[in-house]
Amino acid sequence: MAGNTSGLKDQLFNVEKLDALIVADRILYGSMYPLFCLKSTLLEVTKAEIDVESRDKILFSNSINIFRK
Repeated sequence: MAGNTSGLKDQLFNVEKLDALIVADRILYGSMYPLFCLKSTLLEVTKAEIDVESRDKILFSNSINIFRK
């Protein structure tokens, strides 16, 4: 199972719920820009109560690992 954050707008604690259901190695940050404001979708991930390692994977490391292949 894998997920992305693009559909998580307008509900509290969605990133935390997703992180609890799926290992952070399988989650990518997505904004659905221009449909949603880039700053608000990024804020959902940066303010989520998840560990720093998971946040870095969601925002950065996972996409590098995927697109290097």
